[in-house]
Amino acid sequence: MIYAVHISREAEEDLRGIYAYIAFNLLSLKNAQGQVNRLEKAILSLDEFPLAHRLVSFEPWRSRGLRFMACDNFLIFYFVFEEKHEVVVSRVLYGKRDIEKVINDN
Repeated sequence: MIYAVHISREAEEDLRGIYAYIAFNLLSLKNAQGQVNRLEKAILSLDEFPLAHRLVSFEPWRSRGLRFMACDNFLIFYFVFEEKHEVVVSRVLYGKRDIEKVINDN
């Protein structure tokens, strides 16, 4: 079954922030575009088998069905709505951050 993949406003902002950091702080436009392209490709791949990835380990988000997948040094967080055949990407975060704190602060 194919799922529709939607990207939240927060996840779009995360992608823009990742691009800006790599392009302007690390001074590498080529790497910035490449990283965002890889992240977008990974996000779009969630249209097939989104339930294959793990649930987060912390509550209350585990009980709510928040899942994640890795892409390079980043983690893509998303919810699966099986009844609608939809995936909603909620955040895209650098993997070395305090993920639980960032997600709980939203």
